[in-house]
Amino acid sequence: MKDDTRFNAGRFSDGRFSGKKPKDRTGHFEVSVSGLTENPDFGLTAQIGVPLTATAVNWSGDAPGSVAWQWLDSSGPIGTGATYTPQASDDLESIYAVAVPSEIYAQQNSTSYTVRHAPPIPGSGISSKNLTYLGDEKTIIQNARNRFTGDGLTFSVSGYAGARLDGKSLIIDPTDLTAGTTVRLTATNSGGSVSHAFNLVVEAL
Repeated sequence: MKDDTRFNAGRFSDGRFSGKKPKDRTGHFEVSVSGLTENPDFGLTAQIGVPLTATAVNWSGDAPGSVAWQWLDSSGPIGTGATYTPQASDDLESIYAVAVPSEIYAQQNSTSYTVRHAPPIPGSGISSKNLTYLGDEKTIIQNARNRFTGDGLTFSVSGYAGARLDGKSLIIDPTDLTAGTTVRLTATNSGGSVSHAFNLVVEAL
């Protein structure tokens, strides 16, 4: 007698190979994702380094025997299992979980979420500066990173034409007179931006 066990179990239990009528897969359920982070600028995000866990909920009928999980981004699979921890390589990717029930229900995707770094945090500020017009340029701070905490940071400076970044050093070349202007050193990553502001006076001798 022919053994039909392998055709009537697991992923073949819908009878595709056994000749049985496929089971109804019109039932519905939802995929919920926990572990999301509320970003002040971007709302709910999948934050790098913070584990996400997908759960199948709100079954319209009896729950299936098991649910297989996969995580994907725009290029394809990035992980398996109900839990996935976003990596730095996922930065700014949209990721989502896929639940594949063993029976009865068709697979279901979660909402997709953009992966971001934690927003940068400002550290110690920068004191006000007085420089001499057309004098020597001055290094204000040696390393901009030391004034911020965060990953994936880029830096910019604004507010004065003679202010620039040389590598991570903030330098001011006093080429314009000013009775007082606000200079901003800004750190930015995919999670947001923060700045240190200081007052600059450039006066003639």
